[in-house]
Amino acid sequence: MAVRANDEGHYDIAEKQSRQAAMLFTRQHNLPGELRASFEEVYSRRRILNGADCIASAAPLAKKLSGTNYGWLSARVYLEQAECRNIFGKFAESDENLASSRQLANKFHYPLLMLQDIGISAGMKHLRGNCDESWKEAVGGLELYWQIVHTRGERLFQFYAVMLQCSLETGALDAAGAFIRHTITMREDPSADIQRDATIEGLLHLHLANILLARRYKDLSAKERTVALALLDQPDEPSVKKYKLVSEIEPAEFQLQQGDASVALATLAPVIKLLPKSQDNFFSLRCRKLLGDIYFGLGEHAAAITQYQNAINQAESSLNGITNGASRLAWLRATDESYRGLVRALLAQKKDRDALEQWEWYQGRPMFRSLLADNLGKPLVVPTPHLKNGASNPPKLSQGIRVVFAEFKDGVQIWISRNGSVQGKWVAIEQQDFEQLAHEFAKKCATESSNLKGLQQQGMTLFSLLIQPILSDISASTVITIELDRRVSNLPIEALRSPDDWYFGEKYAVVYSLGTAVDSLLHHPRPMTRQEPLLLLDATHLQRSGYLPGMDEERNTIREIFPRAEVIDSASARWEIVRRSLARSELFHYMGHGLPDGTGTSLLFNETHTLHAQDFTPELFRRSQLVVLAACSSGKGQDGLLDTDNLVHALLDAGVPRVIASLWNVDSQSTSQFMQRFYRDLSKDETVAQAMIDARNETMKKTPHPYYWASFSLTGVDN
Repeated sequence: MAVRANDEGHYDIAEKQSRQAAMLFTRQHNLPGELRASFEEVYSRRRILNGADCIASAAPLAKKLSGTNYGWLSARVYLEQAECRNIFGKFAESDENLASSRQLANKFHYPLLMLQDIGISAGMKHLRGNCDESWKEAVGGLELYWQIVHTRGERLFQFYAVMLQCSLETGALDAAGAFIRHTITMREDPSADIQRDATIEGLLHLHLANILLARRYKDLSAKERTVALALLDQPDEPSVKKYKLVSEIEPAEFQLQQGDASVALATLAPVIKLLPKSQDNFFSLRCRKLLGDIYFGLGEHAAAITQYQNAINQAESSLNGITNGASRLAWLRATDESYRGLVRALLAQKKDRDALEQWEWYQGRPMFRSLLADNLGKPLVVPTPHLKNGASNPPKLSQGIRVVFAEFKDGVQIWISRNGSVQGKWVAIEQQDFEQLAHEFAKKCATESSNLKGLQQQGMTLFSLLIQPILSDISASTVITIELDRRVSNLPIEALRSPDDWYFGEKYAVVYSLGTAVDSLLHHPRPMTRQEPLLLLDATHLQRSGYLPGMDEERNTIREIFPRAEVIDSASARWEIVRRSLARSELFHYMGHGLPDGTGTSLLFNETHTLHAQDFTPELFRRSQLVVLAACSSGKGQDGLLDTDNLVHALLDAGVPRVIASLWNVDSQSTSQFMQRFYRDLSKDETVAQAMIDARNETMKKTPHPYYWASFSLTGVDN
């Protein structure tokens, strides 16, 4: 790519100038020698990719600076921590550090540091496959840039680079070409405050050559390629050789995006000959995945399956040896695309059951866990079943009715699994259109003031796409297990509305699942009774909480229903004490505040301590049958591969068979009423799923907007 992210996962264009500015600042402001030395140590350790030492030395420095007037230095240390953690794949902590840096830069009015924070954040979002958010960040950065800077410089190029990457990946070649031409002109302008770099400029010309070739401007492409190769004639630079190798794939990628599969295959033919000699595993993975895409475009589905299987084998055999977080993320994205390609090719062959089994294996594969690293930065090894020609040992299909949704570039596949039998339905819709519709609908549901009629209309559109094709197949059941594609994991299916003016969650009890493989690892669920040992952790009496209407009634109702309930007020408790009580309980109810935490949510415990996903370890929940997180956005996570700080996922990892959590910031009064009705019905020998639908319907009668009744969902398995 034009300015590919380096091994630390950001577009590090002005590092030399940045270091000089940092050192100059520490001296100009007469910082104590100890602080100056500590900062320079943190900085140097990150530059030599010694992430463990960087994190270890940054933490005490950040603590020393906390509460001081050294705002710039504090913000900069948070930025260093963010980049170090990004190296390790500790993305939740990295995002948290980056947010802290941006808050301080804004508070103390350091706009140039804010620009750096925004640029790095945009680059990180792009690496994680979220071009929409990356583009928005870059546009916001451009707006700030032109407010405070009046000459073209490196930071401007940083934002252009992110937007160029997104244009290339989404197939917007005209936009990408315009970005490249403007950037080349800007970098060649002597008046611009940009340090010349032959590698960067050579790659820009090479990208432009590939775009022109895809658009069939062969002569212009050849001229640009000549300029590019002259600039990239650096035999002693290993990274240049790598970039040139990857660029050999790019013309075929662009041609395929333009619908020229046969031309793409011809373009890729000489590159395929390089595979046996290539020592670059990621190049091999990309090439094989692209071959699968090309064969699929040609309608040669068997050949496509073979290439996708080869790509998957390459990925699975290499992932555990990759220690760098950003590099692992790039591998995981390519792996995700290869699995989806394989499933799509099986569907094209009308092999619905084989496709579902492969999808179930992939859904259950702990992709988010493979992003995690230990304290030394080594990836946690995730055992995978033996792959023979890319085929896995699939999990057994579950009993009852299970509806599975999988999205692809050209449509959504819906499988209905009923007691071992499988039926498939295909809905043709552009992936971008579907995701935009789903995300807009979820956003309107989460907004109390959104127009109810407009929301219902969007809900009907989604109902016609996702539910209408299978309605006759599920009508006889009252409990439906739903597996959503992780790219739309925050979609509230309960709020979809039928043409006959009823909500899906009004008639059906919904249980969300991460896949049959995950379900099989959960504790065996059993009916709940009034005699369950229940732990209620009450975090509503903190100064940070403020007054929450309805919380007293919620707490009193739970204590009344469960005579063995233990209530702990977190304001006067230690987490170590709560841990011991958790290990004894079978039902855990948290009431309090959910706070944004990276890409997910943490729970307020006391004035200084919050509970994160990593606090919910398996030994605490070995007896748990049900966990209820009655707080704002307690079930929210990031759509896509990166969801390492999702509280619900952490609890399922711990074996909890049923987790109730919210998708957005909830109203405390309606939450209290919902929970009171839920527990009363649960105490009457109803299943958890049935108690949920009863509570939902009662809340709906009082407050019809889905904001009030569709936020809380049940994930796991029913009784």
